[in-house]
Amino acid sequence: MSGTIHLQDGRTVAVVDGLVLGRAADCGIVVDDEKSSRHHARFVVEVGVVEIEDLGSRNGTLLNGAKVERRMVRDGDVITIGRVALTYRAAAAPASAPAVAPSRPASPPPAAKAPAAAADILEFADDEVVAVRAPAPASVGGTAPAPAASPARAAANRTGGILQFSTQSKNRGPLGDDVSQLGGLPKLGVVLLGIALAAGLAWLAMEWVGDR
Repeated sequence: MSGTIHLQDGRTVAVVDGLVLGRAADCGIVVDDEKSSRHHARFVVEVGVVEIEDLGSRNGTLLNGAKVERRMVRDGDVITIGRVALTYRAAAAPASAPAVAPSRPASPPPAAKAPAAAADILEFADDEVVAVRAPAPASVGGTAPAPAASPARAAANRTGGILQFSTQSKNRGPLGDDVSQLGGLPKLGVVLLGIALAAGLAWLAMEWVGDR
């Protein structure tokens, strides 16, 4: 169906290709008027376009008051045959379904990154290793942290280790660097030897002054 024809008596007729208007009883739309020919006009529907075509009638076919041989009709146009007026109404275009955008798959969550391995930390006092500790990394996915590094491993001068030094706030003499490398008893012996040497020098100085 390409539209409808509304008659003066209120009836409605669907427009199809080849629908004939005229006074003859075999016409699709019978026009009861003495100025109407037996087969007066017809509708031609091609590729959705509706036209009215006069079939060589004696009095002609009017479209919106103008005589036509063949002319396209639009919504609201009035076709007149004799004293009969017929109004054409175009069919409403079918509503198109709204376009639905394709759903995009959800992106997988990013994988958790394992923390970088913590470097061993060496602490020094008087140029000697006195403590070795390695910060325990946070566990990822239930994995237990690695154990702390041993003193033997820390003493191996690993590349990338973080060295921390503690400064000794004391004055060192000429032999301070060497004495600091000695243990407890040897260091005490060196101190006593120094005291005895100083006492001996003092005694010799007093004897020398007394002789004069």
